[in-house]
Formats: sequence, C-alpha cells, structure tokens
Amino acid sequence: MSDGKVRKDRETICVDDTYALNSSPPTSEGVSLKGITASPISFCGGVSLDRHPHPDLLLRGSIDPMTTTRLKTLLVAICIGGSASFAGAQSIDPIVEVGKQRTAAAKVSQAKIDRLADETASLLSDYKTVMKQVDGLKVYNARLERQIANQERRIRDIDNSIAEAAVIQRQIPPLVTRMLDGLEQFINLDMPFDLDTRLGNIEAVRANMDRSDVTSAEAFRQVLELYSIELQYGRGIEAYTDTINLNGAEREVDILRIGRVALVYQSTDGAETGAWNKDTQNWEALSAGDYAAAVRKGVRIAKKQATIELLNMPVSAPEAN
Repeated sequence: MSDGKVRKDRETICVDDTYALNSSPPTSEGVSLKGITASPISFCGGVSLDRHPHPDLLLRGSIDPMTTTRLKTLLVAICIGGSASFAGAQSIDPIVEVGKQRTAAAKVSQAKIDRLADETASLLSDYKTVMKQVDGLKVYNARLERQIANQERRIRDIDNSIAEAAVIQRQIPPLVTRMLDGLEQFINLDMPFDLDTRLGNIEAVRANMDRSDVTSAEAFRQVLELYSIELQYGRGIEAYTDTINLNGAEREVDILRIGRVALVYQSTDGAETGAWNKDTQNWEALSAGDYAAAVRKGVRIAKKQATIELLNMPVSAPEAN
C-alpha cells in the first residue's frame, strides 16, 4: 500500500505498511473521513476490522499528529500480538500431541511395572515357603540318616549274634550246670533256713535241663530266677515252724530269720531260746533273760501280729582278715 491511499476492498494492514489519513475535516453530519470506505479491513495475524471508522475517528475537524501516532502504535501492537498468538497456537499443538503420547506410553509402562512387581512378590513368597520346607527336610533327613546308621549297626550285631548262636547255644548247658552247683554250695554254707525249699528248687531246674521241651534259654532263665530269690532272702524278715536237732534230739521250734544277719529259734513253750553260730555251724542256746522277750516279739512282727520296732538280737561282729 502506498502512502495517502486506502484500497476499496478488504485490505491487510502490516507493520511494514504506512499510510496517512486524510486530514480534511468531516462534514457536519459526522461522516467518515475522506478516502475511508465502509469495507472491512484485515490486519496481519487474521484480525479483521470493518471499514466503519473508529469513534475516535469521527471527529469534527482534522486529526492531530498525536492521535495519528497512537493509532499507528495500536495497529502495530494488534498486528504483533495476533501474529504471535497464531504462531504460538500452531507451535504448541505438536508439543501437546507429543505429551499425550508420552503420557499414554508412561501409563502402559506403569501397568507393566505393577504387573512385574506383583509377580515378583508372588515368586518371593513362594521362594520363602519352599526354603522353609527345604530347611525342615534337611533336619528330617539328618535324623533319618542317624536312625538308618543305628539300624545298620544293629543289623550287623544281629548278624554276628546269629552267626554265633550255635556256639552260644552249645555253651549254655555247661554254664547253667556250673551256676546250679555254685548256688547249691552257697546254700549249704549259708544259714540253715528253709533248706528243703531252696535245695528242691535247684533239683527241679536240673531235672528240666534233661527235658526235650525245655530249651537252653528257658533253663538259663530259671537259674537266674533262683539267684533272684536268694537275693531277696537277705532283705526280709521271716518266721516259720521247723524241726531242728538240739543236743542229739529233734525239737519243734519257731524259727526267726532277719535277713542273713540273725537266725534264732525259740521253743513253742518259750522255755528255750538259741541262735545259729556261723563259726561252729551249730545251734547254741542263749540267755532267756536277755533274748527270750525280743525273740518272741520278733516272731510276732514277722507274722504281722505286731508293729515294727527295735529288737535286741545276737549278731556276730565281722572279723577282719
């Protein structure tokens, strides 16, 4: 556009375009300035303006230079602002689209991360459970190994015993015979109490050894039972009636046995009291005043006819070799 001219059709006013308004005064009816038509004006940046003049232009008289400068400044600012806004809008759209794409990609990535985290937590829980089971199995297997080793040792011992069973079985009868002979000798040297029963048990075991239905193991068990009975004799108190030889005559007396510590007798009428002497292996009379009452009391205690109490009995003192 050249200076001093305004085109009649739609025009574009840019920063580089300069023009001058007609300074002739308007008519008294307030018409537009000379040379300005009513067609719209298009500014740079897409801003359009009708050809109708601005109210500030409807002046009565000429436009002063100050007003012209202000109008130029206003038009320049509008042009710059419109151009910047249009250019900014066009440059922001790709950025917004890229941001949307990044947000969608981040959403997909976060969903994948969450899924992997859940799978990892599940696998970790399974791993801990399996490791606990493995630790328990290690302890269980160690105990089984010890048991198996013990059973293997027992198997070896049993195998050895089976291999030696024939030899052991052949050695049992001679052992039983020696044990019975030793027990019989002990009874003959011991205090003479209940001899018939004690010696009769030994003869019964000897007779069983010759029976075909009694095994060697059974005969050995019976011998051990006889030894146990003899052991019990030394721990109890007993009273019974028996016939003994006193001064060449057979007398029926009450016998009182206190373990293997004392063996005393008393006639049925209580007139005579005596004790067995281990050294002489004979019955010897005791003072009736010292022991008669005590022996009578002991017989009643042994028969559970009186309560237990201290008794004054003849006991041989041990002698040092």
